Amino acid sequence: MRTFPFLCGLALVLGAQDAEVESLVRRLDDDAVDARAEALNALVRLGKKAVPALEKARRGASPELRERIAEILRKIEERERLAVLIKPAARITLQARSRPLREVLEAVGKQAGTPIDLESVPEDENVTVALSKIPFWEALEAVCRANGNVVLDVQGDLVGVAREKYVGLPRHQRDSFAVSLQGIEMTSGGSLDGQERYEEFRARVRVCWEKGVRPWRVTARLAELSDDRGESLILEDDEDRLVSAAQITGDLLCEELEVSASRVPPPEAATLGRLKIEIDCEFALRYSGVTFAGPEGKVGTVARCPELAATLVKWSRNEKGATASLQIRPQQGESDPLNPEEFVVKDKNGKEYAAVVQSAGGGDDEGYLYQFSFPVPAEVEVKELSVRVPVEIHKERLDLDLKGLPLK
Repeated sequence: MRTFPFLCGLALVLGAQDAEVESLVRRLDDDAVDARAEALNALVRLGKKAVPALEKARRGASPELRERIAEILRKIEERERLAVLIKPAARITLQARSRPLREVLEAVGKQAGTPIDLESVPEDENVTVALSKIPFWEALEAVCRANGNVVLDVQGDLVGVAREKYVGLPRHQRDSFAVSLQGIEMTSGGSLDGQERYEEFRARVRVCWEKGVRPWRVTARLAELSDDRGESLILEDDEDRLVSAAQITGDLLCEELEVSASRVPPPEAATLGRLKIEIDCEFALRYSGVTFAGPEGKVGTVARCPELAATLVKWSRNEKGATASLQIRPQQGESDPLNPEEFVVKDKNGKEYAAVVQSAGGGDDEGYLYQFSFPVPAEVEVKELSVRVPVEIHKERLDLDLKGLPLK
């Protein structure tokens, strides 16, 4: 019989993996808490290849061990779903000595799988830069900084540059994400004795992610704001203005959010003591919801899921888009009105269009009556209308924490 060395090697590798998984499963029953936790985390990291051994061990396990194994299986499933929503971050490696800026940006985009719009890139600009395994957004920033005559410009689903003198904005970059402070503003209430009086502080941030990363919603929260003496500028009454959120649809690669507070530093202040904005990119790992057919959907149709029951009251198309009305009743106790981002229509290609909610009346035993429209082009064929409620959310936190930020 002929032996193939590479098959023997593969068998040895697989055997070693099985032995490792079995050893970790046995350690889930260890008397030491730290040993059990270490084994649990190691099995989660192994992912799908640990599932067969975990399923086998669960069949004859004690109730306590079955619970631990169930937790591991849940976490492995979550990691698998998250891998679909957040692709591995690109790492850019590139050496360029006085090369055309267009050529360099095109190379960065190809390595990342996030195309860069080159239409606005100056044809007469060159750049010298050396990049070694750095994240996509950091690489773009390094190219702009090295050139000195362009700045990064992300709009909607396009990544590009604008021709203006490079200025480095305060930013935080991690893996596939980048958040930058686009500007701060203090609105004036007029002047008194020659001194300007300010009545509101506003901060605007831009959150970006690579192509292939699909957040469901992005939220910004003004966590801390203090003057140069360390005194907080946030009041209890500011609660509604501290948080800003936006639902993400389609192929968007960025979102801008604004947070504010009702107090500002004194006019003579030259710096802020601290500005901390917490950014959460939220990913819906699992939805629950209901779906209705497109324009042919029958009025009066009822659809249910564990969270809600919905009745189609109206559904029509015109040259401006689609309009619909739904009566929605919570299935489990009281519930607040749904957010606009929880209503979407899809065309036959799977592209989503978010709702513009015109009214959400009611709130009694019959639930809420929602009336909304969808800006769907007349030539697009609508396939379905969905109400979807995320029931499992993963958050990627990106804090922008700045101290001593200049005001002048």
